[in-house]
Amino acid sequence: MITVSLGEVATTVAYALLEQADELKKTALLVNLSDDAKSACLRASYLFCVASVDSYFGELAYDASTRVVNYGEIGDLRRLADFLGVKFDVLQDERGSERIDLKIRQEVDKMTLLKPDKIDRMILNIFGFDGSRQGDTVWHDIALLARSKYNSVRMQLDLIYERRNKIAHAGDWDMREFSFRPISEERVDESRRFVGDVIRGTQVWIERNSQSFNGGRLFSAEVK
Repeated sequence: MITVSLGEVATTVAYALLEQADELKKTALLVNLSDDAKSACLRASYLFCVASVDSYFGELAYDASTRVVNYGEIGDLRRLADFLGVKFDVLQDERGSERIDLKIRQEVDKMTLLKPDKIDRMILNIFGFDGSRQGDTVWHDIALLARSKYNSVRMQLDLIYERRNKIAHAGDWDMREFSFRPISEERVDESRRFVGDVIRGTQVWIERNSQSFNGGRLFSAEVK
């Protein structure tokens, strides 16, 4: 039997993607690489950085959702059903089955969990916890690690998400300038540091508040 802490799998996945980002950045710095090839590698590295955060929160949502289905009460299941966009009866009737785990995975995989508002909604609906009144949100811990402010880290994640979309959906092509948007090693490094702070800050927040999630029913560790 293995004890798995909430967020442990999510962190493992995120760091694997960040390793890919680091490898791509190393490739971009090879001396014999053309400027176009260097920029392409930097954009790919940037995408892996952003994917690490999206995958982290996606895996966290899946992990927490399966715990809610196993351990939660009726109110917990209703909030989860609202977040996943599925009928409450589906969650209640299929509790404990492999089928419901697959259904949760299917619904979570459809989501992009990069916007701060979506992350807030995920935490409120799955974790059943709102620390905003006490000044104890995930963003406060991220801000401490990033040596920044609560609103600033939310804004920075929004900007990273926006640039990710420009690369992923339009190849980073700027139609107004009719050329690729510039991207630098410094831009990638800054984003790499920030997403690392987001992941670490979220884990710190989870470890401190886990016994409060869903009234203590969403356990910090689970035997698998």
